[in-house]
Amino acid sequence: MRFTLPLIALATLVSAAYMDVFTVCLGALAACNSQGTFVMAYGSYAVNANTGCRSTSVPGMVEFCVDWNQNPDRAHFRFSHQSFKRCMTKSWDNVVSCPAGTSGTCYSARFDEVGCCWRAEPIEPEAAVSATVAGGETAETVVPKA
Repeated sequence: MRFTLPLIALATLVSAAYMDVFTVCLGALAACNSQGTFVMAYGSYAVNANTGCRSTSVPGMVEFCVDWNQNPDRAHFRFSHQSFKRCMTKSWDNVVSCPAGTSGTCYSARFDEVGCCWRAEPIEPEAAVSATVAGGETAETVVPKA
């Protein structure tokens, strides 16, 4: 019985998160506005789900980014007590009816937590540089491209 609380706490820390997003696009070439609800085992929170990185009202969340222009669309987040980012990809989206008085096209989407398989930033191309070292041996060093 005394192990029940720690196990519940551990389950909460590793439980999967998801985000429901409602997007309004005003015209074919106009910008879209996306508002999300970030859902975890211990609550749900309104978040700005537009492309980019920003702070949120989610307690303990120190990193939150959404990338709408990827294939698949994706997001990542990190909490202050975690040394690793957690990732989401869009699992589905649908065209839905817009609220009364709203013109344009509206979408509903779901982002589900997945294992992270992309880097936070692109890696610069690297070039191999060869040099002769003492004793006539050749050494190769990888140097980031400037």
